[in-house]
Parts: sequence; structure tokens; C-alpha cells
Amino acid sequence: FKYIVKCILPNLSFFKSIEERFAMADNKNVMNIKQERIKSIYSNLKEIISSSNSENSEKLVTKLKSLPVAVRMNGITTVLAYLQKGDSDLKEIYMMLQTWFLEQSPLKIFHQGHDLLNAVIELSGTGKYLFVQREAQLFFEEAKLLAQAIKESA
Repeated sequence: FKYIVKCILPNLSFFKSIEERFAMADNKNVMNIKQERIKSIYSNLKEIISSSNSENSEKLVTKLKSLPVAVRMNGITTVLAYLQKGDSDLKEIYMMLQTWFLEQSPLKIFHQGHDLLNAVIELSGTGKYLFVQREAQLFFEEAKLLAQAIKESA
């Protein structure tokens, strides 16, 4: 019981404040975040896919399809390390996610100018970590669908 009071309850307050700031205030805010995320993903993927050949774009789509599950199974820190140290496609995906979190996201979880992996490692509190992990899952879910659609329309 002491563990719950000391460790878990303080972290739940982060979710409550996020929920109050974005979801409870108005469903329009949640949709705005989703629309901003989709715009960011779409513009980045369209540029990447249009500048690569069909074989490379197919590989990119295949890699994107595995990422939502990878985040759920391994955690965001492990996936970020994998993306950062991977081939050029994986590094491009990492840069897309980093740009979203550090520059474009209206959530402003991190300060600009940091490396995303380091910023996630330095997060204080389980609640913030889980929130970032969930946002990354949503990002990758939407990215895999948009990548497939862009590839098929090209």
C-alpha cells in the first residue's frame, strides 16, 4: 500500500493534468492534436517516399508496420535506440518522430534542441514515460497507414 501511495499515485496526477488540458476541456483539442500529428507524418512521409524508389518505399512501409507492436512489446526507449542506430530508413523514421515531439507537437512535452532518446531517458515519472510511449504508438499507427496510402498513390 505504501508503494502505491508513494510511487503510483503521484504519477497518475500527470495523466489527470494531461487529460484536463486536452481531453476533458474539449474533444476539439484531441482532434487538433491528431490532425497536427497526421499533417506532420504525411508531409514527412510524402517527401521520403517520393524521393525513393519503389523497393525502398516498400521496405519503409514494412518497417513502419512493425513499430506500433515493437513499442508495446519493448518500450519506447528500446525502439528509439533501435531506430537511431539502424539503417537510413530507420534513422529517417527516428527523425520524423523526433521532429514531432521536439518541434511540432502542441503537447510540448520536451524542450527543443534535445535528442529524443536522451529526452525520454531523462523523463521524471512513470506517468510521463507512459504518456510519451502512447503518443509514439499513435504516431506509428498513423504513419504505417499513411505510408501505405502514399506508396499506393505514387
